[in-house]
Amino acid sequence: QETMPSFYELRHGDWFENDWVRKPKNMKMLHETFKYFGYKRLLQKAIVSQEPFMLEQLYIERDMYELLDSLLLSYRDPQFKEKYYKQFWQRRAFERNDSMVYVILQDVKKALSTNTVPQRKPVPQYNDTLYQLLWIEFGSDTITPFLAQRHFNALHHFGFHGSAYNLLFERYAYYNIPWNVDSLKAQLKPVSQAVYPWFEDDTK
Repeated sequence: QETMPSFYELRHGDWFENDWVRKPKNMKMLHETFKYFGYKRLLQKAIVSQEPFMLEQLYIERDMYELLDSLLLSYRDPQFKEKYYKQFWQRRAFERNDSMVYVILQDVKKALSTNTVPQRKPVPQYNDTLYQLLWIEFGSDTITPFLAQRHFNALHHFGFHGSAYNLLFERYAYYNIPWNVDSLKAQLKPVSQAVYPWFEDDTK
């Protein structure tokens, strides 16, 4: 069994073709969840990497801070020269989410400009399931037995039984954990249909 929340298709699907993520209320939920988790923690690899990253099917070979500045400036300046940014905001206006995207970019820039992750209370729009999934994936580089058990418990609690199974048997980061395998496996419901678990087998 594997829970399939509203944001599930973003995990294995194409963000660029997904209508759900373009709706302002859904953008707001994702944004508040990412912000509560910490954009700096979430985007750390993109910040320090020298490799180009992908935005709207274009490979961007520039500093992320420069990209954010250009997007923010071009939103308010109709005379902005670079064609890509004009077209970016024209598409957002057509989708009626341009003001929400602008707010998100402002908050991302602010989050990346600080040296610490702000400790604050979540707002009602955040999603606790997604928040916990982010912590499992990005919260620590070292998986201790204590953390591994917490991750399993969280996935079990939220109904991600296929993912929990993969933690026990099919994830490199958890290979050396001294699980009580038989006991934990017995807590999981078998998958009734073919679905991609949130945390897939990464050993093949």
